[in-house]
Amino acid sequence: MSAVIIKAGLLDQLVDLGHKGEQHWGVTPGGAMDLYSMQVANCLVGNPRATAVLELHFPAAAIRFDKPALIAIAGADFGAKLDDIDWSTNTAALIPAGTTLRFTRQIKGARIYLAIKGGWPTVDDLQKPLQKGASIAYSPFQHASGIKPLPWRATALLPRHALRLMKGPELDWLTLDAQQALVQHAFTIAPSSNRMGYRLQGIVLEKLHQQELISTAVSRGVLQLLPDGQMILLMADHQTTGGYPRPAVLIQADQPLAAQCGIGEIIQFEWMDMPEALQALQEQERDLRILQQACNFRLQEYLCSI
Repeated sequence: MSAVIIKAGLLDQLVDLGHKGEQHWGVTPGGAMDLYSMQVANCLVGNPRATAVLELHFPAAAIRFDKPALIAIAGADFGAKLDDIDWSTNTAALIPAGTTLRFTRQIKGARIYLAIKGGWPTVDDLQKPLQKGASIAYSPFQHASGIKPLPWRATALLPRHALRLMKGPELDWLTLDAQQALVQHAFTIAPSSNRMGYRLQGIVLEKLHQQELISTAVSRGVLQLLPDGQMILLMADHQTTGGYPRPAVLIQADQPLAAQCGIGEIIQFEWMDMPEALQALQEQERDLRILQQACNFRLQEYLCSI
């Protein structure tokens, strides 16, 4: 009763919501890069939203399911196929034993999340790369008698022309021209970017002085200004402290959008204040609650009809 990795992907791994409240012990938060899509995938199969999922990058793993299952994908579009049947992202599917899931091409986005009804076991396996031949146990879902993509779809986050920032503690360390350039110029995600952070290439941002910052706490979404005038956007596996100035912070509601940006993509920023940022996050949480309730109802109704 397992899913077998018949072809290894690029940095594919089991992830959850990450470690909460442990940074003071030096524990990196980790977790899914796109926390929104992770929760969407779980909603689609009726799991609690915090259930661990597989985070896949392109080229992604090919996976054979040895028992029937109810699975869902959310986030990027990698041209998914269940055997020879096309499968749309942000949907769920019932599959029989022996079904193989493959991803054929990168159409949109950087990361896709695979959830399974009942969840993946996570003991000692979180954030370890999945190797060819590895097997992951799961509880079979006996309702599946053939490959049946389910007839409803979750709504993806709408793309934005600019990711939204709040002012950081050291914004006034920048010259006025640099503060304006931060939201007037585009930045490119450099090849050296990873789950720890995105190195952003663009206009050099000048500081008013060369004062050094005492190492202090940082969080996901913080923009750090490096000595060369370039920036790093901290992501899921960021360090717990840092000594670079923090001119801005990416709002939490837009961090999933950043997580779906890949190497070489161009991003822009705009300012937002705290009340607006809180409202955006509350609306996102409301949407997830509505999706969870709707999926639970639709699943129950659908399974009773087959």
